[in-house]
Amino acid sequence: MKQMTVTIASVPDRDNLVAELWCENELWGELSQEQGELKLEIYPTANGQAWNLRYEEVIDVIQEAKDKLLERDKQSASRHTPPDAAVPSKYVVPYPKHIHTAQ
Repeated sequence: MKQMTVTIASVPDRDNLVAELWCENELWGELSQEQGELKLEIYPTANGQAWNLRYEEVIDVIQEAKDKLLERDKQSASRHTPPDAAVPSKYVVPYPKHIHTAQ
């Protein structure tokens, strides 16, 4: 049985994080989410042969990749939320209109 793993990565040709799908030490696919749609890109083997993978393992690793990718997207979105957006308005203190600084 071949070892399959998922790695979350930032790649130069994508705006968002991707989930790389590895079989042993060979990248066989990439799961990405662009404009709210999940897309799976499958790569050929290094030697040009067809992939021969167990169905259940492929489905499991794709689900794992999806879960990890969506979790990272949630974490990333919460870090980019403006501070006031996460705080109920009754707790938001407006900035003073005029701020005087010592010169």
